[in-house]
Amino acid sequence: MTAFEKSRAFVYRCARPIDLAVFRHAFENGPADEIITALAAYQNPDGSFYVPWTWGSDYEEWFVAENWCKAIIAVDNMKFLREFSPE
Repeated sequence: MTAFEKSRAFVYRCARPIDLAVFRHAFENGPADEIITALAAYQNPDGSFYVPWTWGSDYEEWFVAENWCKAIIAVDNMKFLREFSPE
């Protein structure tokens, strides 16, 4: 079993739905809509997302948050561009 196959098995066994959707999209050509659906489960009724820490409380958490924001922006951009692509 290759390292990728071991990693894939771990992700399918242990990952949260959002992480599995991102993995499937990145490595298995899974649809971006799965990411949006999984992400929606974390959204508050007002459209915001709960952040379980305060800014500046942990330096490393900023980088995690920054990467999540980049991922969300990338998915939003992909959905926007898809609306204008010819089929």
